[in-house]
Amino acid sequence: MQDAIVPFPVAATELGVRSNAAVRLYIREGLLVPARLPNRIRARGVTRRSLDRLIALATSPRKNPVVNNTLAEVRHA
Repeated sequence: MQDAIVPFPVAATELGVRSNAAVRLYIREGLLVPARLPNRIRARGVTRRSLDRLIALATSPRKNPVVNNTLAEVRHA
């Protein structure tokens, strides 16, 4: 699946992903580049609220050092 830049917030149906997928989220200039949803969340059952929670978790610098580095790069760009 190709990554696509999607304005935040995004609805699960707009992600166009299968249910058994892992997730990577990158923040670039206020936009999210969604890769895939995690296994524990089924694409059909994802609500905007649960997706917001997922985004908050995946983009937490404390929980995800890769995101921390990405945010630092964006801040210094």
